[in-house]
This record gives sequence, C-alpha cells and structure tokens, in this order.
Amino acid sequence: MILSTRFQPQSPRRALIFRVPGEESATNARRLARTARKAGLDVEIVPYWPDGYASEQETPLLAENIGSAPRLTARQFRRRFHFKLDLIDLSIHQFVIEPITPRMVLPESDWSQHLRGVGALVHERIRASRADVVLIPHGAETVSRILAEMTAKARRRLLYWESGFFPGHLYVDARSPHFFRGEASIDRQPMPEQPSASTIAFRDAWRSNRTSKYVQPPHSAGAQVSTWLAGDNRPILFLAGQTPHDANVAVALGRFPDLASLYRDVLAQVPETWRILYKPHPRASHDPLAEYAASSGRFLNANVNIHDAIDASRAVLTLSSNVGLEALIRGRPVILLGKPVYWGRGLTLDLADHASLKTLLHANDLKAPSEANVLLLLELLLTKGQLADDDSLTLQRLLRYAGRDTPKRRLPCYGATARTMARAARQIAETLPSDEAKSFASPSPEWNALLQRTMATVDASSSERWTNRQLWFWRSSQPLH
Repeated sequence: MILSTRFQPQSPRRALIFRVPGEESATNARRLARTARKAGLDVEIVPYWPDGYASEQETPLLAENIGSAPRLTARQFRRRFHFKLDLIDLSIHQFVIEPITPRMVLPESDWSQHLRGVGALVHERIRASRADVVLIPHGAETVSRILAEMTAKARRRLLYWESGFFPGHLYVDARSPHFFRGEASIDRQPMPEQPSASTIAFRDAWRSNRTSKYVQPPHSAGAQVSTWLAGDNRPILFLAGQTPHDANVAVALGRFPDLASLYRDVLAQVPETWRILYKPHPRASHDPLAEYAASSGRFLNANVNIHDAIDASRAVLTLSSNVGLEALIRGRPVILLGKPVYWGRGLTLDLADHASLKTLLHANDLKAPSEANVLLLLELLLTKGQLADDDSLTLQRLLRYAGRDTPKRRLPCYGATARTMARAARQIAETLPSDEAKSFASPSPEWNALLQRTMATVDASSSERWTNRQLWFWRSSQPLH
C-alpha cells in the first residue's frame, strides 16, 4: 500500500491513540489498539476527557472538558512553542456546525486561551509518553486539528483514523481524513485492474447477509411503510439522511447554512411524478427533516431497513452518506449531491447543481452501476482505503509511510458560506481593538451587527443567507464547555 513518497525506514515502537468522547470511539480505539499491538507497538489510548467509557489504563488528556485546560495568551503560546496556532482555520468545522460567538472568534477570549492550553497539554503528553507515532481521530473538529499541529511540532509521525466504511474495518490514513476530497491517500489511487476473489466474496456476503455499517431494524418495514410502498406506482427516490454535524456534511454544504436548508432545496427539485422515502440517520440527535411534509403522500419519513429501502427504490439520493456506497453494492443508481470517497469514479450520477436533479428524474433514464466496476471500487476501498481488524501487516506499512509534516490548512475544503464566515471572523479578530473586544463577552445585538457588517464587507451575498441561522442559534444555543 503506497501512501506517500516519504518512506520512513524505521518502524515506530510506541503509539498514542487519541479518541473523541463517546462509546463508539472508545470501542473503535480499542480495536485499533489491538491491531497496533499485533503490529509490535506499545500503545496508550488517550480520551479527550472523562466520558464514562475509559478503562482504568486510559488517562484522559483533560480533567473535565476544554474549559479545564490551562489558559495561554497568544504571546505566551508563541514564546513557548515558537509558532502561532491559527484558531480561525482550526475552528472552521465548528463555525459550520455551531453559532459563531465572540468566544470562538476573539483571539484572547477564555475559549481561545483554553484551546492554546489544549495544545500545550497535547505537546506535554506526546513528549512524556515518548511516542513516535500519534493517531488522531476525526481530523476536522478543533481539538483534533490542534492535535495534528502539535504532533507535527513535536516531530512525531501522524496517522488519521476514524470508523470505517464497512463493519470490521477502520479508516487509517497518513495524509488526511477521507472527507477532505483530494487530500486523502485513496484519492491518488487509480482503480485496480481486476477484483480479487476475496473482494467478490465480500460483495456476495454483503448482499446475502444484508450487511450495513449500522445495525438495521428488522427485515419487515412495518405496516405504515408497507402500506405507503404499495399505495402508489410512482417510482421512489430513497434519501439517506445524515447527521447535521458530520464532517462529511460540513464540507459539502456549499452555499447552504445547514443540512436542513440543503435538503429542502433539493427536495423542491423532485418532480411530482416521483415519491420520496427518507430515513433519518440512526445516530443523529436531531432530524433535519422532522417537520418536512409534501403533498399527495409523496414523502415518508421512516426508520426503515436500509436494504428494504434500497430494494424498493428506483434510485438513491444522498449528500455523502455511506448508504450511497451500500446502494452501489446492491446495484442501485446513486445520485450524489456531495463528494464522498466513492464520488468521481464513474459509478455515481454526480450533480453539478440541485436544479439538474429535476432534469435527471424527468428523463427517468437512471442506469444501474456496472457490477464489474463496483467490484473494482470495492477492491480499491478494501485494499487501499481501510484497515481490517487485526491486519497488523497493513498497519505496519501505514506506519512506515506516516509523515511528520505540518498539516495543511483546511479552509479551502469547505464551501463558499463557510469560507465567508471564516474571513469575517478573521477580520474581526485581527482588527477589533482590545478594549472594544472586552465588551463582547457573549452574543448580543451589538455582536450580531458587527458580524453582519463584516460579512457584508467580505461577501455581501453571504450575509442574508446566514442572518436567520445566526439569530436562531442565539435564541437556542447553550454555553460552550
């Protein structure tokens, strides 16, 4: 598996595996640690903070939360580490999924100082552990971005990791998380010439066992769904829901402020001659289409079994969900709004804009993906884009190609609205006098006005799009912890 031109001849001996809070990450980190130990590494798992899922052998990075980190001014951080943390670029994912508050923007707010304190603790933990490789989870949220910066500063090798596309696998990469399209190692890999026997067997088992990344409800869809499916002969478009705060979503919002707005815009393009079956993501805390309704029984929101939904549908529509990949495996046409890892390989219908969906569905000429080419995609993902549990040889190769370079800026990976917000935040951070900055202790009408004026300066077209979202967030947001 060739992942980089910078081959490291000596294999690492000790690894730090950081993980985000939550049961899923705790379980995945232990799976990764088991494989790392099989590869000959001493391993330490480091939760961000106590979450109830850490073992006695796992010491969290932080005592409680980000607010428990020490506070460092920009000057103190620079004196200690001889570089500046670009908190605007490092916080871009947070800008997309949360309200932009003064604490997130102002360079000497308590939040900004705590984030620098997180960086200091990471550096201390890496040095004290004597680890020579650091495995960083997620790769988009602010703490993981700081982890990458401090790992490079400590001159340690770096790998990104997160849940895999398939059960029994994890995503591990030396270059980038998979959702930063064009940056991950797999994006530089050509399609293989032919599939292996094991890949063919994987495809066949996936279909016959009705496998999915997440546990599905029972095979029977229930009376409501069965009645809806049988009540109309119009073709069905299956929309696979995603979590609004997922990194795969955040990088693909484009000009839209949130996933709900994007969904509503694209569903408005679906002709009346089609019906829409929608399944919310099983782990989403909020369903972005909970209040959506359409006329004439055209829309059903239901927790259906993925395989039943795919089989009942003429085509599958998704922004960037793993369900699109699962639909390809089952031979269904897949229409993409975003750019997931399986985008651009000639297997999906990649929309240039939402309006083209109406034309595509009116024509109703949706060809199933080539089974031969789907097998080639699976071969690529299984051999170049995933780490199977206990596959120590592949992990050893990954470790040898892990680099020590400073991570790239990620702002260019996001859409126009996110970039406008980041430019506005940077302008405020760099130009607001310190005495005036102190007056913005929390969101207020004055802060709203300042943000709106600055946005109008950097991109007038973005200002109106974000006004309602900002005001709604200010009414409903909770303090950052």
